[in-house]
Amino acid sequence: RGGCSKASKSDGLHALTASVGEANILGADAVCNMIFVGHEREPRMFEIMQQLREECLRYGLVLVAELLPADFDNSYDPDLIDLCVRLGYEHGADVIKTYYTPKNYHEIVTNCPVPVVMAGGPKDRGIYDYIGKAMHEGASGVAIGRNIFQSDDPARTVADIVNIVHGEGRS
Repeated sequence: RGGCSKASKSDGLHALTASVGEANILGADAVCNMIFVGHEREPRMFEIMQQLREECLRYGLVLVAELLPADFDNSYDPDLIDLCVRLGYEHGADVIKTYYTPKNYHEIVTNCPVPVVMAGGPKDRGIYDYIGKAMHEGASGVAIGRNIFQSDDPARTVADIVNIVHGEGRS
C-alpha cells in the first residue's frame, strides 16, 4: 500500500502502489497494510486489505494488518484497540500490529487467534517500559521503526529491544 507524502493535502487516502506479486519477486516474507479504524475512508482501506489478503494467499505471504484508531485523541482507548484487533482478525490478517494499551491488553491479545504485535510507543526511553509491559501482557512481539532509526544509537536500541522481547520482558 502507499499513502500520501507529507506535502499532500489529503488526510490519509491510501492506494496500492505495489503488488504482492512484486513483493514476492523481491523476496518478501510479508506485506503490511494500514487501516485507520473509524476514518471516513475506512471501507476503502478494508477493500485494499481484502485485495492484499487474496494475493497473499496466492503467493503464500503473510499479511500484517496495522490497524490504528483514526481518533488520534483516543489512540490508546482499550475499546478502540479491541475493535482494531477484532476487525484485523475478522478481515483475514495473519498478524495484527496496533498500539499497546495499559487497560485490558492481556484480554485483548489473548482473545485474538492470530499474533498481535505492539506498534510504536513513546519517543524516549519510556519505549522500553512500554515494550516490557506489552510483552508481559501477551504481545507476540513488537514492530517498531522510528524509535530505532531516530535514536542516537540504533544498534544499541535494537539490542535492548531484542533483550526485552526475547529475554526479561517475557513471562
